[in-house]
Amino acid sequence: MFGALIPFAVIAVIAYGIRASRRGGSTLTTGQQVRYFFQHLILLVAVLVTTAGLAGTIGPIVDRATFVATEANDTALNLAMLILGAPITALLSITTRRRLATDRTEIGSFGWSLFVTIGTVAPLIVAMFGGYRTLLFVVGTDSYDGAALAQLIVWTGTWLIVRRVDHATSLQSRIEFRHVVPALVGLVVAAVALGQLVSGLVQRILDATSDAVFVPTTSLLHRGLALFVVGATVWTIDWLRSLSRETNSDAWRFVVVLFGIAGGLITAIVSLATATYQVAVWLVGSPQADIARTHFEAFPEAIGGLVAGLLVWWYHRTLLADRRTELRTEIDRVYEHVMAAGGLLASAVGVVILVVAVVEAITGTRIIRGDTAVNTLLLSLILLAIGIPVWVTYWRASLHREAADERGSITRRVYVVTLLGVGGLVALGSAIATVYLLLRDVIEGNFATSTLRALRYPLAILLTSGAVSGYHVRVFRDDHLLTPTSHGRRRIVIAGPADARLDSALRAIPHLDVEWTTTSDGSWPVDDVVAAITKSRGDLVVVLGRSGVTIALI
Repeated sequence: MFGALIPFAVIAVIAYGIRASRRGGSTLTTGQQVRYFFQHLILLVAVLVTTAGLAGTIGPIVDRATFVATEANDTALNLAMLILGAPITALLSITTRRRLATDRTEIGSFGWSLFVTIGTVAPLIVAMFGGYRTLLFVVGTDSYDGAALAQLIVWTGTWLIVRRVDHATSLQSRIEFRHVVPALVGLVVAAVALGQLVSGLVQRILDATSDAVFVPTTSLLHRGLALFVVGATVWTIDWLRSLSRETNSDAWRFVVVLFGIAGGLITAIVSLATATYQVAVWLVGSPQADIARTHFEAFPEAIGGLVAGLLVWWYHRTLLADRRTELRTEIDRVYEHVMAAGGLLASAVGVVILVVAVVEAITGTRIIRGDTAVNTLLLSLILLAIGIPVWVTYWRASLHREAADERGSITRRVYVVTLLGVGGLVALGSAIATVYLLLRDVIEGNFATSTLRALRYPLAILLTSGAVSGYHVRVFRDDHLLTPTSHGRRRIVIAGPADARLDSALRAIPHLDVEWTTTSDGSWPVDDVVAAITKSRGDLVVVLGRSGVTIALI
C-alpha cells in the first residue's frame, strides 16, 4: 500500500526543490530543474555505490584473518558495485564537468544541492563509524577490523572529494545550510562522547573498590575516548578551520545560538533535573531500590550530560559575547523564545504533576507504578524550580523589548500563536475527557472518590492549559495593539555615530521609519548612504564600522 505512494513522494520532493531553487533566485526552467535532478541523483547513487563497493572489496584484503572466511555473496556484491559504479561515476563526472565549464547555472539547481549535501554528509557519517571502530582497536578495546579501516579510508576520500567540489563550484560566498551539517555532526558526537567520558569517570569514582564494575567502566572510557576523537576531529575541520570565522553569517549564528547555547543549556538543565531528582528521592522520597548502586544507576550519565552541556554552552556563549552587537537578528529571537518555551513546558508539566500528586495524596493511591505521591511531588517541585526561572528569565527579556519590531517579529508571532493553538487544543481535549468521566460515573451511580482519581489527569491538564492559553491571549492582544500596521512603510536601522544631517535626510524620504542605535564614533558619508537606501528595497540595517558602511536586509 505504501509502495504506491513512492512516485507521488518523488514528485513532491522534486516540486518542492524546484520551488525552493526559484525562491533562491534560480533562472532554470522547470524542465531543466527536473533533468538536472535526475542526472545528479544518478551521479549521487553511482558515487555512493562505487564507494561502498571499493570499501567492501578492500576490507578483506587488508584483514588477512577474514580474507578466506569472506562470504562469496559479499565478495560478488562488492565487486559488482565497483565494476558497474566506477564507470558510471567517471562518465557522469566528466560530462558534468564539461557542462559546468560552459554553463554554471546548473549549480543553482535543486539536484546539484541535493548531490553535494548528501554526497558530503553520508560519506562523513559512514567514515566516522569506520574511524570509531578503528580507534577501538588502537585503544585495545576491540580486535583488529580491516573492514573498518577500509571504510574509514575510502569514505573519507569520497567526503573530501565531494567537499572540495562543492567549495570549488559555489556560486556565492555565503554559507548555506549544507555547510553547517558536518560541523553540527561533529559537535553532537564530540559532546555525547564527552558526556560518556565524564560518566565513566564518575562511575569509576563511585565504584573504585568494586572489581565487578572496573572492567566495563574501563571499556566505557575507551569507547568514549575513541568517539570523542572522531567527533572532535570533524568539528575541528569544519568549525574551527572554516565556519568559526564566518561571524557575520546567519549560519554562524544558527550554530552558535540555537545548537551551541540553546542546545547545551537545555541538555544541562535536563541532566541537572535528572540528577537532582534521584538524589531527592534517595534522601526524602521512596526509592524503588534499597541498594544505592541500583538506585543511582543513571546518575553518572546525568552528571556527564550536565558537564558536556555546560561546556558546550560556555564555549558558544563566549563566542557570542565576543562578537555581540546592539543589532538583533531573528536567530537571537528564536533562541530566546525556544528557551522560554522550554521553561514554560517544564513549568506546565510541573503544575500538572503537582495537582495530580495532591489528588493522589488525598485518595491514597499511586500515580506511577512503583512511585509514591512523595516521589511525584518531588518531581513536580524540581520541574517548577528549574522551569519557572528559565521561563521568567527569557520571557521577561522579550517583554522588556517594547519596540514594534520585537512584538511584530515572526518568531514572537509563531511562539504566541503556537501556544494559543496547542493550549486550546489540549484544553478542549482534556475538557471533553473530564466531562465524559464525570458524567459516566454520575449516570452509573458510581460517583465517589474513585471519580476524583479518574479525573486527576484531565482536570490537571485542563487547568494548566487553560491558564497558559489565557495568559497568551492577553499577550496576543497587547502585541496586536502595540504593533502598528506598516502600509508599505520601510524600516531603516542606523547603527553608528549620531548624525543630524543624515537623520534629516532620511526622514525626508517618504514611507521611511528610521531607528538609531549609537555604537561608535566616526563620520557618515551622508550622500552615499542616502543614495544607497533610496535605490534599495525592503527593511535595512546600516552599520558604520572600521571597514566602512555596511548595508544589509533585515
